[in-house]
Amino acid sequence: MARVFFGLASIAVALLLMTTTGAIAADDAATVDGTIHTVTEEQITVTVAEGQMETFTVSQECDVTLDGEEADITDLKAGMKVMVTVGPAKTATKIAALSADAE
Repeated sequence: MARVFFGLASIAVALLLMTTTGAIAADDAATVDGTIHTVTEEQITVTVAEGQMETFTVSQECDVTLDGEEADITDLKAGMKVMVTVGPAKTATKIAALSADAE
């Protein structure tokens, strides 16, 4: 009886660890698609589904592209379509934008 209990307990702990590890990994990086509402060198606010807005801090190491070419955050403008890769603490690590001409 004790062996069965310890066996089941071991399985439960393993499942808990796998679930927790998966949740942490999923939270490490996510992507958000939308339209740029406002953008500065420090932050980007994106209008996402149903008009909701999400604001992200722009990291110093953030990779920025505009129409597939390397760009500076100051090249981005309100109204551009954007995909933001977000890391911990809502920090943008990659921003890929499309100009109105490229849409």
